[in-house]
Formats: sequence, C-alpha cells, structure tokens
Amino acid sequence: TGERATDGDTGQVGPGIASWLDMSLVTYVSKLVQITDTHIQAERLIEEGYQIVEAALPAVLTVVKEIASPRLPTLKGKKRAMKLEITKWGARDLDLDAEVLGLKGSPTRVVKIETPTISRKCTVVRAGDDQSIRSAVDQLMEFLEQKDLLSSKIAPPRENMNPQKSAASRRETNNENLSRKKATTGNAPALKDSGCTGGEA
Repeated sequence: TGERATDGDTGQVGPGIASWLDMSLVTYVSKLVQITDTHIQAERLIEEGYQIVEAALPAVLTVVKEIASPRLPTLKGKKRAMKLEITKWGARDLDLDAEVLGLKGSPTRVVKIETPTISRKCTVVRAGDDQSIRSAVDQLMEFLEQKDLLSSKIAPPRENMNPQKSAASRRETNNENLSRKKATTGNAPALKDSGCTGGEA
C-alpha cells in the first residue's frame, strides 16, 4: 500500500490491512533488498536515515516515493487509457456493511490539524574591533563550557587567543625561518662542474 492517504493523513490503511489479515507489517519501505520463499528484507525510511529490517512472508508493506521511479506514459499508452472502461465497485456491489466503511467505520478521527511552531532563543554578538572580538570569543567559550561542549584537553588557553599576538608570533617565526634559509644558502659551498650535460652527476 501507499504510505498514507491524502485526506486524513493518518497512515492506518497498511497497518489495518496487516492486522485484519494477521500478516507481518513493514512500514515506510524505500527499497526491497532481498526476497526468499519465507522472508523479505527491506530498507525502510526513518528520521535518522535508513533501516534494514526482515519480516516473515506473507507480509504487508507500506512504501514511500523512493521505492520506484514512475514510468513516463507514451502517446500510444495515453490514447489506449482514454478508451479503457474502468470498473467501479461500491459497497452494494461487494455486499459490505456501510457502518464499517468510510468515516463511520474509521477507528480514528482527525479532530484538529495544526502547524507546529518551533521557538529558538538566539544571542547575536557583534564584533567590529579587537576589544569586541575578544569579548565575543570569551562569551562563546563561556557558552560552550556551560553546555559541556568544550574539552579542556583540546581547548587553547585564553591568553593565546589574542588575534594580534598570534599574528605577530607567526610573523616572527616566518622571519626567523627566512633568516636561517639565507644564512644556509650563503655559507653553502659552490658545486664543481662535473662536465655532465644530462642525467644525474
């Protein structure tokens, strides 16, 4: 069956059929993995991703849209469909009790439909200069510590978080490396001409 109907949107058709027929039930199936004579293995869609489940046959499956890609009808198929007569069966044709059909026979009622509201409390910290940047970093560190999201083993010390000091330290390190490179190049002995014109000397 499908995932759910578009009127009540309760998703009870598949589970109801499985209950009446006393069969196994697998809901939100997005892919059939394996089918044997006794069992079926299916991939079902859940909130966290996908789940592989196995059920005994016979079984009722409710599927989501990922189960298959609909085929595009051809022009010939459209013309043939327009001429086909669709057989309609009603409650009288099937000799069914009207009390168990439609809204009267539904075990559930959709009393009210609402759109859920999600409220979030946000704090915006604006940093435009060095002092405000340091203040913003301190507030962020304090927030992470309160939520226990910051490990003391990997957190850098507060005194090393000054952007000007860090930039100055990097410049000093780069200057020292450049001075060492120049000194090494100036003191290196000149290579003698080995007379080789190609390959390795």
